Amino acid sequence: MSQNEQTENIQHCFAEFDGNKCAVWKDLRLKHQSENAKAHCYLPSTKVVPVIFLPGIMGSNLRSKKDKKSIWRIRT
Repeated sequence: MSQNEQTENIQHCFAEFDGNKCAVWKDLRLKHQSENAKAHCYLPSTKVVPVIFLPGIMGSNLRSKKDKKSIWRIRT
């Protein structure tokens, strides 16, 4: 079996969420067993990871706009 024949027998399907918040693969098609087909079904992430940014942590010290004095500094 050549490389082109292998890629033709692999389906890439991405899930969509229906009204009940269930994942549904609408693009998934059945193929005959003799084709030796594979399906790669992808499910999108359902969780959100919050990212908290703290200025000054990455090396920049906070300063006052008025008198340019240091407000917050990392103590090592």
